[in-house]
Amino acid sequence: MTKSKGIPRSSRKQKYLRMLIQGDQLTCSAESLEEVCFPPIENSGRTPDWMAYVQWSLYQATRKRRHAEIAKRMVAGPRNPWRTGTGYHRDEAVMDEFCHWPYAVTYVGLRDAGMLTASEDKYARGWLEQSLRFWQEYPSFSSGATEQDIGNLSITPPCGADYAARHIYKGKFASSLREFADRVWTNYWRIGDSIEDAVNYEIFHTVYMPIWAKVRGEMEVLQNYVRNDTYERAFQQILPMGAVCDQGDSGWQCGWVGSIATLEIAAAVTGEGRYVWLAQRMLQYLEKSGYLSRMAELFRAEPLGSATHWAIVRNWASDAFFLCQAYQWCNDKIAPVQPKGFESTITYRHRPSMEGVFGRSSAAMTLNPHLRGERSEDKLVLRSGYDAQANHLVASLDRPAGHDHQDTGAIITWTHQGRVYLHGPFYYQREAVAHNLVYCGPMDKSPEEEIGTTYFTRARTDLTKTNRCVTNFIEDFSELTMTGYSSLSYHNRLATWNRTIIYPRDGAFLLVVDELDNRGEDFWAAPLWHFEKFHGSSDWWADCEHGDIPANDYTLNRWPVEPGRVLVAFPLRENAMSHLRQRNADFDEPRPHINLEIVERHWSQQEMVYQAGKIAAGQKARFITLLLPHDAAEAAESAAERIKVVAQDKDAWCLEVSGKDGTSWTIGMVPPRMPAFYALPKKDHHGFMPAWLREKKMDVSDPHGDRSQWFTAGPITTDAEIFCVRKSPGRTYMAMRRMRAFEMGNVFHHAEQSPCWPPTRFQVNAEFDLADKRGSVNYSCRRFCPIELSLGIKPSKLRVQGGVNGVPTTAEAKDGVVHVALNALGRITVER
Repeated sequence: MTKSKGIPRSSRKQKYLRMLIQGDQLTCSAESLEEVCFPPIENSGRTPDWMAYVQWSLYQATRKRRHAEIAKRMVAGPRNPWRTGTGYHRDEAVMDEFCHWPYAVTYVGLRDAGMLTASEDKYARGWLEQSLRFWQEYPSFSSGATEQDIGNLSITPPCGADYAARHIYKGKFASSLREFADRVWTNYWRIGDSIEDAVNYEIFHTVYMPIWAKVRGEMEVLQNYVRNDTYERAFQQILPMGAVCDQGDSGWQCGWVGSIATLEIAAAVTGEGRYVWLAQRMLQYLEKSGYLSRMAELFRAEPLGSATHWAIVRNWASDAFFLCQAYQWCNDKIAPVQPKGFESTITYRHRPSMEGVFGRSSAAMTLNPHLRGERSEDKLVLRSGYDAQANHLVASLDRPAGHDHQDTGAIITWTHQGRVYLHGPFYYQREAVAHNLVYCGPMDKSPEEEIGTTYFTRARTDLTKTNRCVTNFIEDFSELTMTGYSSLSYHNRLATWNRTIIYPRDGAFLLVVDELDNRGEDFWAAPLWHFEKFHGSSDWWADCEHGDIPANDYTLNRWPVEPGRVLVAFPLRENAMSHLRQRNADFDEPRPHINLEIVERHWSQQEMVYQAGKIAAGQKARFITLLLPHDAAEAAESAAERIKVVAQDKDAWCLEVSGKDGTSWTIGMVPPRMPAFYALPKKDHHGFMPAWLREKKMDVSDPHGDRSQWFTAGPITTDAEIFCVRKSPGRTYMAMRRMRAFEMGNVFHHAEQSPCWPPTRFQVNAEFDLADKRGSVNYSCRRFCPIELSLGIKPSKLRVQGGVNGVPTTAEAKDGVVHVALNALGRITVER
């Protein structure tokens, strides 16, 4: 790591405070405060309680009496309360779930400062007690009472109850609050991770957990967040330019402040400057976006009492609460440190395991069969580095949890050079068909009928809940990443879905290969690609664009990005390309503050491009999608000419992509000869075995003796399952996965199966980087594997590095042929 460049070292703490003061000056007029307590949407929700905490924090920082008076008005004055309605076990006027701790802290501060009259004190204590009693009894609470909900409701009320039991109440009620809080803390929360899978709901865990640890004096528990890589998960998913891309049920607030607070807390807990560095980058981007000026513009333009005016005040209270946490946890003594290099990452979740609750007969185990305390895959993050212009992709791996969308396997976001080429749907687009993934449907409904309409998912939770993706491999080469993952069963069907991504780090293109294997009834499948603007198309490509990233509810603000045009191409033309504008259906669950006008303002991804194909029972299908960024000045037809099909047959294909700078890419795929790599026929997890495998007599001879399945594409001859070649002046770069043999020009490589091992799923991964005077090769394999590498030249210098478990990787050169004994991994550097 190196010290960050280009990021000012001025005090972040003071910036946070100045931002709080500016927002307060804008929104806290007498009229706005009355709107907070008596809003136009029938209840005040969490806004007055968070507003109270923010004002008390400002009073502590500035000692201006005005802030204390506003805090007192929010805590002790009349208001239109939030009612639980039909969503809970009974209708009750209580505080919102997240509000008990900020309310209690503000009350104690006012009480201890002698700022409350006797009647005000009685009102505030009674209001808090009434609400805490309700949340103790709430039946879907994960305190052990039931098994269904393990989410943000599991942490915020017991955190407030714990604080109230220590600082406000005495006697039996205080004891019941402590018992309630201790049960939740012990059974679940000290694990230091969350089930949530949506950007903004996660921050209720990563922010409230440290708050609660402080309340209890058990700060050492936060090391669980460090061990579980919870902070790292938050770090990796933030976009390179510093924005937060919506990934779930989070449209009611923009998430940037909660993420900044999480990073500041992570820095305070770990002392790591990389979290500080990213917090500063987010703060810079926030300033660049003109958040406060845009808020001021809308605030002055909208009349008091309008939905937008209320949304500004409501969102500011939410943002300001988390901004207070960033301000209070910020440690300016920790210097920012920018991470170096590139890396691909799989983020994980550590699922809770509640003894006595999750049992074999538990209904929760039926609904959530992987909530057993294991470490499960969360997101796949690919990147070219940490600069603001870096190439960065996030894909969803695990099934939905908590408030997330039904988006397992979807590419959530792809950004490069500050431009957005793909991003997932916003808050009111929650169904699977609004995501960049493969969708399948029954044969009795047309694709247009099935995917042309989207719904609010809470009423349609059966879409893909049995679909869970697992990572098969990840090859993180210096020039690109090859990544693959598969679903064990897809869309409640007896089918498997494999998705392979070839991802050049220079952002030249994105290649996605989707393969489906149907073991049940006939169905159709379609890879879906969503955009905000549609500029034109042919029969095999469409020219599309994304605008700015929505930043929060009611489109109050949007993260500014440069426009990014992208050609969505289906170059093999195996299925017809279609384009449609999705229609957002009426909500199944209407809310008082949601109307069709608001829905349309959120509906920022209407355009969809797809190709649909029938998959008969027992058959397989593949879909190849190439996404090619291009400048607006380059005509789409011209960009399309840079994509060529070099070769194609039933089981193999090869494409060539040309760049304007003389660089070209050759990408191809040939089928693995799986029969030769099995030692014994074996059923998979579904009990399924292909007919050819049942009947095949296993051949233990050299699997590379038969060259009939080699695939030739121009100057390239290979039986690598996937290969990618980058040619530029003075340098040729090659990367392969599951490589048996490879020829290109004067480079020949052959890997033999070791006689020390029985036939197996033999895999060798390699990358070549060949310059004019020096070449290097990186290898990794699953077995000890002798390799013969012919460079066609006599090397003047040869250096070999690698080996594991005390067995080195060795090599010798003789007559221009390098003989390598490879143990698991190695690097060979050759000078001519």
